[in-house]
Parts: sequence; C-alpha cells; structure tokens
Amino acid sequence: MQNAEIKKLLQENQWISRLKVSNSRSGPGSRLQVSITPPGHQFIGEFGFQAFSNKLLAEIRPIEEHLECLECLHDHHWILDGIQTGGVNSKPGIISWIQDVSEHRLLLDVNPELVFFKGHFPGNPILPGVVQLHWAVGISASLFEFNGIPYEIKRLKFSNIVQPPSVLELHLNQKNETGVQFKFTSFGRVHSMGSLEFREKVSC
Repeated sequence: MQNAEIKKLLQENQWISRLKVSNSRSGPGSRLQVSITPPGHQFIGEFGFQAFSNKLLAEIRPIEEHLECLECLHDHHWILDGIQTGGVNSKPGIISWIQDVSEHRLLLDVNPELVFFKGHFPGNPILPGVVQLHWAVGISASLFEFNGIPYEIKRLKFSNIVQPPSVLELHLNQKNETGVQFKFTSFGRVHSMGSLEFREKVSC
C-alpha cells in the first residue's frame, strides 16, 4: 500500500487516524493495524467490533488484497495496571479510549480465553458480575489516581449477561473528588452499572 493511497483512505474514512499494514503472524497474508478515532469508537459501541472490522477490511482489500485481520494500535496498556489480582489472562484488551477531564470511555475486548470463563459455566460461558466490578474499580484507580479500593459501592445493578467474544464499552464519570459512576454497555444495552466511593487520591 502506497503512502498516497493511505493518506487518501484516512481522509475519506474518519474512523481511523493511523494505518499500518504488516505481515501476519500466522500465515502468508497481511494484518491491518489502525488507531481508532472517536467516530470509529462510537460505531463499535453501537454496532460491534465485527461490523467495524468487516466494513473497514472491505474498503481496503481492493488496495491491499491479502489482508487477513484487523488489529488496534495504541499505548494504553498502563490503564489496566490498576487491576491488581486475577492472575494470568485476567485482564481485557483495550481497543480504544476516549478521554475527557472527568469522563472516560473505553472499548474492552472480552475474549473467550479469559480465565474467568473456565467453569462459569461449562458450555455457556458468562462473565461474572464481580469481574465487571473488579475491572471498573481497577481502571478507575488508574485513570483518576485513586488510592486503594472503594470503601462504598452504591446502586450496583446487573442487567444483561456478557458472553464471549464481545466488546464492552466502559463509561466512567467522576462525580466528585473521590466518587465515580461506571457503566458497562454493548450494542446500546446496559450490562452493569454502579457508583464507587474511594477514600482518597494517590499522594504525590
């Protein structure tokens, strides 16, 4: 793919801001690596990552016909550092992150290999509600620099189950100095929500 073609594609398609084609890890084809813009993030939240991937690959394959898969470029891995426990393969992947002063939206990749799906339940894997709460707490601690775990959890509600593979959008809204509201959604449906009350910020 030539630089001029890449530049034209980025101008025409507002879903991505960076684009890179590299060799596939598993075969002779190529993989497409992109950075997702807020409009792309919004599309995935409403219609899912598979619809986003299919549409984008369909537009680019006439230029680069050997594409096999789509991957997301970012350097947001530190956001998951606040998730302290769970062991190997216990954290979701980050697909995209939109940030503001007091509000954050993250698209999280919930893949079938996560350890929480083992035995919960055989033949019908479901992401436990306590894991969603655990992720919300850990990511809130990273993004808002809270110290420790919440001392109070309010208005906790679980509405719809989460089954893999799926992409969850985590909405975080800081309501005051130590309080955060969280909500997990996908395809416009709410899976869980609640309010977290922390004691203090991390001291400098």
